[in-house]
Amino acid sequence: MSGLAFLLPVLALPALAAEPLVLKDDSRPGDLRQAVIAIDVGGSLIVASEKSDEVKVPMSVQALIKLQERLVPTSDGVVCAARHYDHADAKIKVDGRPITPLLREDRRLMSVSRGKDRLTVFSPHGPLTREELDLVTLPVDSLVLDTLLPKGPVRPGDTWHPDNAAVALLLGLDSVGQCQVTAMLLEVEKGRAKIEISGMVHGAAGGASSQIDLKSRCYYGVNSRRMEDVEVIYREKRSPSPAAPGVDATAKVRIQLAPLKHSVALAPELLDGVSLEADPEHQLLEYSSSGRKFQLNHDRSWYVAQEDAASTILRRVDGGDLIAQCNVTALSSIKQDRRTTLAKFQEEIKKALGENFGEFVAATEEQEKSGRLVYRVMAAGTAAELPVEWIYYLVQDAEGRRTSAVFTMEQSLTERFAAADRPLIASLTMLSPSSESPAKPTPASVDTARLSTPKLPVPPPDTRVAVPTPPKDKAHKLDAQPELQRPDGSHTAKRPVDRIFRR
Repeated sequence: MSGLAFLLPVLALPALAAEPLVLKDDSRPGDLRQAVIAIDVGGSLIVASEKSDEVKVPMSVQALIKLQERLVPTSDGVVCAARHYDHADAKIKVDGRPITPLLREDRRLMSVSRGKDRLTVFSPHGPLTREELDLVTLPVDSLVLDTLLPKGPVRPGDTWHPDNAAVALLLGLDSVGQCQVTAMLLEVEKGRAKIEISGMVHGAAGGASSQIDLKSRCYYGVNSRRMEDVEVIYREKRSPSPAAPGVDATAKVRIQLAPLKHSVALAPELLDGVSLEADPEHQLLEYSSSGRKFQLNHDRSWYVAQEDAASTILRRVDGGDLIAQCNVTALSSIKQDRRTTLAKFQEEIKKALGENFGEFVAATEEQEKSGRLVYRVMAAGTAAELPVEWIYYLVQDAEGRRTSAVFTMEQSLTERFAAADRPLIASLTMLSPSSESPAKPTPASVDTARLSTPKLPVPPPDTRVAVPTPPKDKAHKLDAQPELQRPDGSHTAKRPVDRIFRR
């Protein structure tokens, strides 16, 4: 073999190497696309129990979501899209009990925005229910997929590491402590770049530690310049939190994306004048009691913990900490001339608190223009050997319908509570039996299925003022939430406030 012939294979090697690819999402404001998302989840919910440390309750979810989305311009760098949900169907089973969340027709238009650390979903046509929000808050959201792409050119066999913020957004985590996730470009074939993503993630959501084993296969369109097909399989173990039970489940999610030439539901003229900004008032949630006795709007830090025909219990959770509990009870109607006085209301509160009572901090009476009368009484005392503050309300409308509410919190948490009682009570509307109410899952609400244990205090009906009476026996305490492991391996302290909510 001549010297020249010997060199030919060597000289040809660079030509055989694949050209580097820039895998960048070229989506722009105004672009239209459709998405089909299939979700299959199986495993267990982990709930607290009086007899053991935890109880595993079997659960499953099968969901199919079809939506159209138009990217909209923003001035602050936030990625935002207007969405129309053409189809949103989910079949949930918890301990064999079927639950079917519904999406109202007038809430199918949504705004979805991606900030630095979270996705925000709301309907510009009015507040969502918690069940509707859960139905449309999906893992593997289409607005997140571009964050998984490499920052620079890659060849088949090259690897990169998606940053923690991208992984947190992908999996719906509030934060990521340890992330060992690696992405690799496997091959480019038939105009598609095949990407594999896998690894272990330790993070937190709602104050609960979470461990996720992730595997994903993604297909990026070389010509379309965007993700077209993504399948994610992950196993998650999440500890219980004050807002939700723990999870030990495997989820399979597939999202398929395709461009749209036009959309009747998202036509520019229909979106003109529609506010898609994620202002606080747009993010309020709507709640109607199971007995159709009352309705209220609340921010997303309030969670329904338990409900029956006359009463509802909500818990306020901030940064994973249980801040306060609110018991709302519908009372029997009375005639205007039989209404109780503020002084009488205070007497009933003092009697109800018994030895837990310390002093009244404030007491106000407000007669609104609508004819609604609102008594608000703040009391301080102790419960389970902790300094506690109670805020009692008695609300009566012009038709004589009445509702009572009591907010309970540890005194050290009042600053974090930040008078969250006022907007909740301001939104309270008492309903007639025939009043229209938001669509609710059947046969039971999702929140009840999630938080049915441990049992929480349901105040008994009081024919006079209905002031909830905490039991005097200190042995009857709500079990404290278990310690939660942080991503760095440390533990959060048990919240003392858990012990003041009586059965």
